Amino acid sequence: MSTITSFKLIGEPQPLVLVPTYINGQGPFDFILDTGASTSLLTPSLAEKLGVVCQDEREGLVAGGKIVLGLGEVNSFSIGQAKVNDLLVGVVDLTDVCQAINAEVSGGIGYNYLQNFHIHLNYQKQVLRLTTPINSHSLSNSINQIKFRLAHPQRPLIVVPAMINDTGPYYFALDTGASGTVISVDIAQVLSLENKSMETVTTGGGYQLSMPITEVSSLTVGNAKVENLVVVVADFFGMLSKVAGIKLHGIIGFNYLKNFIIEVDYLGEMLGLQPV
Repeated sequence: MSTITSFKLIGEPQPLVLVPTYINGQGPFDFILDTGASTSLLTPSLAEKLGVVCQDEREGLVAGGKIVLGLGEVNSFSIGQAKVNDLLVGVVDLTDVCQAINAEVSGGIGYNYLQNFHIHLNYQKQVLRLTTPINSHSLSNSINQIKFRLAHPQRPLIVVPAMINDTGPYYFALDTGASGTVISVDIAQVLSLENKSMETVTTGGGYQLSMPITEVSSLTVGNAKVENLVVVVADFFGMLSKVAGIKLHGIIGFNYLKNFIIEVDYLGEMLGLQPV
């Protein structure tokens, strides 16, 4: 089974991917495509509209600190014909995210949904294709293929080795829910990168943080290189690494990913990056 859906890029100059999503057969609602989230999310207003009742709570950790998610279940969660039944969802306020991108967002599409499909994401054409995997190693033969690992069962980030300014490897989480690329303070110091200015960044959970930005000469994953890339320098990687169970040095976001057609094979733990 394969389904193709057009998506929107909202929130220039560093937008998020918003995908039309159906919950319990109702919609479409605009959801953020977020490979950095372990659980798919609903806003409280959508949960109330659909009659989704929170049966439990879970504490989560994001760049801005701790958040509390209400946990419920939806009968079906669908993008096109790609449906998952009886899916656990978190319920969380996304008001700050909506304000940051000046658009209505009703939820997020996380790992517990995405793991069921092979993902093909074309930023240039703004098209998402989801395919039910028949077996592993299902990437296109013509593209740059990189082996990744999932950080932790409770924090299943896609972690890939990356080179910064031709040094490394450093370990980055690939996050379609991040509007920009982020590196740790430690790496910025090791590479003697100078801060250029401060920028307000919207992170997971709707937090807005003021962080310095700088520029790297290159960021390379496999053979996929982007030169002169603006990155945010953040001090939350010690906390994030502890939760993820692996030392993380950065997050790969939209301003890197937009240069490629992205393929993710969760079953085979393979990432494909094809220049556009």
